[in-house]
Amino acid sequence: MSPEEIRQTLEGHMAGWLDAPVAYDGNAAPPAVRAAQDAGTPWVRFSIAPSTTVNASITDKPCPRRAGLIFIQVFTERDAGTAPARQITSSLTEHWENETLNSIGPLWTLEASEQRVGPDTNYYQLNLTIPYRAD
Repeated sequence: MSPEEIRQTLEGHMAGWLDAPVAYDGNAAPPAVRAAQDAGTPWVRFSIAPSTTVNASITDKPCPRRAGLIFIQVFTERDAGTAPARQITSSLTEHWENETLNSIGPLWTLEASEQRVGPDTNYYQLNLTIPYRAD
């Protein structure tokens, strides 16, 4: 899979998750995200960080295996406690963890990890990272 095919596959899978509006890295925030930000309701930001590519097989046509991380930042109301953010990260974990996505070629997601960022002046934030690899 090419880097662009990986992006399309991962963003396509994220589009199937409907629990909160999603802002995609490198794109303007859609109206649903802006409305959530204005209302102080939950929203998430989705981004992809490619990593090292290695050849998974060496034949007359090598097969590059591309790996990377999916980063999902979850933003909830600042003073609502951790439960709303944890409910969203649990839903995202179920949606992403250990999936095989074959829309263009084989792409696998691995185990999700949650990181607490905590409150800032506007939101409470939890981050979710999910490794992936694609052939």
